[in-house]
Amino acid sequence: MTRIVEKRHFINTWKYNYGPLIKKKFDVIKKDSVAWRMVWNGEGGCEVKKGRKQYHVNLNEKTCSCRKWQLCGLPCQHACCAIWHTGGDPDGYLHSCYLKDTYIKAYSYALQPINGSHDWKKS
Repeated sequence: MTRIVEKRHFINTWKYNYGPLIKKKFDVIKKDSVAWRMVWNGEGGCEVKKGRKQYHVNLNEKTCSCRKWQLCGLPCQHACCAIWHTGGDPDGYLHSCYLKDTYIKAYSYALQPINGSHDWKKS
């Protein structure tokens, strides 16, 4: 019961549409995306390159060939590069599990208190 109440109060401290721990991780990803170069195919797919490394990003399907985006729900540095080059905002591509509304729904219920084990019926 205490954890749910604490989480409700914690959500109210968020300055963004997602939590501060995710923001910290996502800021690092976005910073690292600056070094990548994008080649656009004009339809939602692109290649993102840095040196000899190259990945395929599809913004329509929210996928990257490095698979980090699909695995964790945060756009990877390759996806952020592609999103910025197409005029988008990477924050809009976060998985819904990280959003404030989802957290509010998850912690909207309340656990009802019960009597101690001394009042439980023996079975």
